[in-house]
Amino acid sequence: MNDFVTGYQELEFYPHFPDKDLPTKVDCAGYIYMSMVQLCNLAEANGQGRSSACNAFGGDNGDIPVSRERQSCKWYGQGHQKKKFVLINAVEQYFQEVGIDWA
Repeated sequence: MNDFVTGYQELEFYPHFPDKDLPTKVDCAGYIYMSMVQLCNLAEANGQGRSSACNAFGGDNGDIPVSRERQSCKWYGQGHQKKKFVLINAVEQYFQEVGIDWA
């Protein structure tokens, strides 16, 4: 069974997520998602390219095969700009893999 996927998961609700551009782990407590922009901001602030982090979560268009846990989610609802989200626990695991000490 192939556990790699492409594309986006569609969210049925607009998720709550930390409101800081560079959220800490403490800022993320109690949240399930962060935005893709926050992920890229954190990666860049820690010396890694934005595109590397984005690609680790499927890329800009979701074309890169990734594990289901790293598949980006998209919100398409009215009243909100289309926005991509990633699971915070997957972000933490990714940062461990690439050596980012996310505090």
